[in-house]
Amino acid sequence: MAAGSPADSESGSRRGRFKGPYARRRCLVPATQYFEWTTDPAKSKGRKLMWRFNIPGHSTFAMAGLCERAHLTDGPVESFVFLTSAPGTEQSPYHNRRPVILERIQWATWLDLSADPAPCMRGLEDVIAVERATAASLGA
Repeated sequence: MAAGSPADSESGSRRGRFKGPYARRRCLVPATQYFEWTTDPAKSKGRKLMWRFNIPGHSTFAMAGLCERAHLTDGPVESFVFLTSAPGTEQSPYHNRRPVILERIQWATWLDLSADPAPCMRGLEDVIAVERATAASLGA
């Protein structure tokens, strides 16, 4: 697994490389926001616009994740992926996938390996705020 790469939640429990971590190594991926990029229709040459997504009223949130530890010749390497699903209405204009953002009350269920994690896959769908991210809005 590559750190921070997405894995689709619909087949996360069934696909080869994610099957083991889904059953035995679930984690929370903390975040304060995430970004998506779209092509600027007013510019040729593929200029991109950056969009910031966050959850109003929450300074941090957690995405459903899977973690893994590999033992390489240089030593152990730990990595994670976050799960994605179909986008909610606020996100669909920007990307065809969205991170699975867990409600706080779902965190313990997601981490409990004896619990069925399927109910967590919906997560928060339409409570996402989006804004055009600029250098000024990012504090640069």
